[in-house]
Amino acid sequence: MKFGPFIIFFMWAQVVCAQMKNSKTLTHQLEYGINYMNFLDQNIGLNGTGYLYNPDFNLKPNYHFGYRMIINNKHGIRLSIEKFISNSRNPDFPYLGLVGLSFNKLSLGYSYVFPFKVFFVSLGGNFSYRFAGGEAAVFGYRDPTSPLSEPMEARLQYNSIGFSPNVELEYFLTKHFGFGVNFNLNYYPFENAKLKGDGTNEPDPLYVQIYKPNNLNFTTTFKLAYKFSFSKTKN
Repeated sequence: MKFGPFIIFFMWAQVVCAQMKNSKTLTHQLEYGINYMNFLDQNIGLNGTGYLYNPDFNLKPNYHFGYRMIINNKHGIRLSIEKFISNSRNPDFPYLGLVGLSFNKLSLGYSYVFPFKVFFVSLGGNFSYRFAGGEAAVFGYRDPTSPLSEPMEARLQYNSIGFSPNVELEYFLTKHFGFGVNFNLNYYPFENAKLKGDGTNEPDPLYVQIYKPNNLNFTTTFKLAYKFSFSKTKN
């Protein structure tokens, strides 16, 4: 059932809202971090740090920004946005297939928090929407007999919903400031975007049919965190 996970998430949200009415503590947390992406050997030629190589050696933005509300020091609700961009470590594209990708990702999730004084472990998961980006793939060369031949690229646009089980480790140096790491296994089972050429050079229809967009990766996010709270809610 395609919408089954969203129905379950909606039912869970109702339970959390009921808990919030009886909560004694409500803590807010802001996060900023950078990502390292492992493509699980699907695309070993891509740069996992998410920086885009180019002749000027400029670095493109690769960030994680999140907000988390923690209820009674146990239940965390997160809203986050990420941007990721990467391409082949070799700018000459010496092989066929995926040579670059980029996307924005908006996520909503839940985690259960295990507090150990200044150290916190959280287990949970996110639903995410991947958009405003896609993939570039080389499907051939203008002159296959020449090693300096210009590659021909096709592109596809991401537009998919996925989910991510995750683990978070955090250590707070003070009451408000800390750092940590998030581990996310990201899966987009409904991604079915197709490659398209530039109108002049088009990939073979069979190649378009068998080419599968990247739909599984593992992300490690290194982050800084700021935690704060307002007056306690009275029952």
